[in-house]
Amino acid sequence: MTKKNFNQENYFHTTEVISLSRENLNQCLELDKLSLQGFWNKSQWEFELNSSSRLCVAIKKASKIIALACGSIALDQLEITFVAVHPNSQRQGLGKKIVSYLLIQAKGLNANNAILEVSHKNIAAINLYKRLSFKQVNRRKSYYKDGSDALILSTII
Repeated sequence: MTKKNFNQENYFHTTEVISLSRENLNQCLELDKLSLQGFWNKSQWEFELNSSSRLCVAIKKASKIIALACGSIALDQLEITFVAVHPNSQRQGLGKKIVSYLLIQAKGLNANNAILEVSHKNIAAINLYKRLSFKQVNRRKSYYKDGSDALILSTII
């Protein structure tokens, strides 16, 4: 009989969804740097995590944040401002799980629709949002520093 190898970390630890707070600042900065090359700076993260008008949720595994999503609600609309999944955890459904959880939280706070922007070059994210019923409603030409366009996507919650 041969001995099977398995990843003990994946085998023994399950994931949990949590609400983020200022105690998670360093892990948010780390995941942001790893997944989006530091999209937000420290002061932006501090604002996001300290503001009562923001929703920030994460998936943790073995005490490490491996996916997160943030947004804010104005009237009945959720604006999704940040979504990231750790590079080693991508392609496992975690992006869909964390965005879905954020949408559920927003619905509970009387949001009826959600909006976000994504680079037209980010095909994986665009496909994720399409699976969540987001539709393109606008396009901002040359919006990002790299010259890529921002697609504005929206869905009914």
